[in-house]
Amino acid sequence: MSQREIDLAYQVGRLSGEIEQLRQQQNLSSSLPPPPQTQAATDRPRIPTVLVFRDGHRIEIQNYAIVGQTLWVVDEKAANKISIADVDLDATQNENRRRGVRFPLPEK
Repeated sequence: MSQREIDLAYQVGRLSGEIEQLRQQQNLSSSLPPPPQTQAATDRPRIPTVLVFRDGHRIEIQNYAIVGQTLWVVDEKAANKISIADVDLDATQNENRRRGVRFPLPEK
């Protein structure tokens, strides 16, 4: 057997051991009951984020992502695309600040 074959055999053995250890950890964690939810998370509903548009209308949203110059509003059924140019960013940020909600400004 060459040194290369010995090294490869050693690495295969080590990786096999790591895989077995991961399987045991996975089996152990899947047999444990899920951790209890904290009381604070279940008592307090999330405050929605308000978007204030340049034309003055407003909408409340829960889940969103800002990608470039697009704001994606996501719910269980769909993802809707809103151009950042249509949103009054200063008014949106001020409104959310008053409500205690953080609204990060998109990078330019």
